[in-house]
Amino acid sequence: MGELDREIDHAADNFLRAPAEVLDLVSNKLTALKRQRENVETALLAAEASSKPTNVAGEVDAVVDRLWRLGEELGTATLARRREAFRPFIDRVELRFDHINQGTRTKCPLQSGEIYLRTGEDSIFGSV
Repeated sequence: MGELDREIDHAADNFLRAPAEVLDLVSNKLTALKRQRENVETALLAAEASSKPTNVAGEVDAVVDRLWRLGEELGTATLARRREAFRPFIDRVELRFDHINQGTRTKCPLQSGEIYLRTGEDSIFGSV
């Protein structure tokens, strides 16, 4: 970065001494050098921001604690509250029933079912 700054200073000095007929060429070169410096500064800032360490273990522990508390709260929550808590995560539920005729009545006991989780980009499972 220091070398680029020196080159820009040198070009600016040359600009001041240049004859009028080449000022546009020197000006273009000076502008290009300044743009190059801005690009290098932007890339440097991006690299510094991406290299900052994060406390992944701490973040994981915090999420696990929150999930544990959620599990405890759901154990005592009303059915409406449980439904509200799971609605953002579930796309649909498919249930299959047996049909057993007993005289004039038909009993339909649950045979099996599947729960489909939301996997879109706006879902928690979309990034997993």
